[in-house]
Amino acid sequence: MIDQPELNFTANYHIDTVKDKPYPSRMVLEIRKQSQPTEAFEAVSIGHEVTFVSSSGEAQRMVLISDTEDELVFSSEA
Repeated sequence: MIDQPELNFTANYHIDTVKDKPYPSRMVLEIRKQSQPTEAFEAVSIGHEVTFVSSSGEAQRMVLISDTEDELVFSSEA
């Protein structure tokens, strides 16, 4: 996260599809809670925007769209 660069975590991400075609303006990031600590996200609620920075340095603003017992799901477009 851009404001907490010391945090490291793994996530799955994919580009959404619309009618079986890539929809590049919407990226979805899924963070599995069982495989890593997620306390850094406890203050984040649905609709909250977070800026993630990839290991390559690319920043992406994303919105929390789902918080379940198993995972956190962020989307680049709500």
